[in-house]
Amino acid sequence: MKFLAAIVLILSSLNASAARVSFVATLSPAGSFTAVNTSVQGSAKQLPDGSVSADNVQIKMNQFKTGIELRDKHTAEHLQVEKFPTGELVFAKGKNGKGAGKIRIMGKQQPVSGEYEIKDKILVAHFIVKISDFGIGRVKYLGVGVKDEIQVTVEIPVVSK
Repeated sequence: MKFLAAIVLILSSLNASAARVSFVATLSPAGSFTAVNTSVQGSAKQLPDGSVSADNVQIKMNQFKTGIELRDKHTAEHLQVEKFPTGELVFAKGKNGKGAGKIRIMGKQQPVSGEYEIKDKILVAHFIVKISDFGIGRVKYLGVGVKDEIQVTVEIPVVSK
């Protein structure tokens, strides 16, 4: 479950002070939970043509918080944070509210795409990630499982270039 949050954090180019990555994991048979991580380093740049870019954004994968300590522990285990302590937004570019890039989680690099907006010098991006793309198998605890697709939201500071 926490592995989904990790993906979200990697995709965000955040500054430790204003950065935040969160994900919503849908559960089966019913329900959902949100995980939040504020341990992100990096920022997005807004270019004169209005486009945005970010690269080398780092996230501490063991910092996803769901409000339930046991769930946090299980998330860290699924993300293998001992072996892969950081995730990374390798690069991302966007224009006119749409963007694409690559993230690295658990040593696996995958493309991502989604939508974004800039509010008060904060880039807010939304995208969907499949946890199976990063080698995370079925996640299930006491009969409740996490669906393969998670919704990620990234909020990171924007600097003008």
